[in-house]
Amino acid sequence: MNQLRHKHTGETCWIVGKGPSLRYLRAEHFGPGPVIALNDAIVAVQELDIPNKVYSLQKDGQPGFMVKPRMDIALIVQKNYPSQKYYPEHPERYVVDVIKDLGFDHIQVLATRMAIAIAKQMDCSALKMMCCDNLVTGALETFNPRTGNAKVTGAAHWYQLTRPYILKDLESVQHEFIIPIDMARENMRSLHGDNTR
Repeated sequence: MNQLRHKHTGETCWIVGKGPSLRYLRAEHFGPGPVIALNDAIVAVQELDIPNKVYSLQKDGQPGFMVKPRMDIALIVQKNYPSQKYYPEHPERYVVDVIKDLGFDHIQVLATRMAIAIAKQMDCSALKMMCCDNLVTGALETFNPRTGNAKVTGAAHWYQLTRPYILKDLESVQHEFIIPIDMARENMRSLHGDNTR
């Protein structure tokens, strides 16, 4: 974690979640600054070929849920957690201890909270929370960029439980929520009025 501290002082960090709006994420939604993609959100993010420094936070540690990012993308895994054993050969790999490095009191920390804490350690001045639909709309679906489907999974329980803690984590830093939309549908609504479905 020491290598990440103050690495992006004064920059905006773009944290990409896995809400249903991830299907509409485009390169133009990003401005300058580092990007932290949560778990398999990296599949969607790395396809955009954005110029930002991109970090893939692979926290789940379960076969079938772990995604090996491209070699030019930095990898973050959690120490003393199943994800630590994955992709040891990755060229830029950071192992973060959520208790010692990030100040949590338990190793069971949702990836969103971990990413926010890492961005703060990087000394980012603002956070853009992208595709974190649950925090804005309460949506419980998770989008899988590998299948193109959004559905309620077992993670929905954790989204509900940790939502107040995540919002509390964000209080101490300038932040904004960005929910990408289906621009084609919005353009049709503009052309034909709000009744277009």
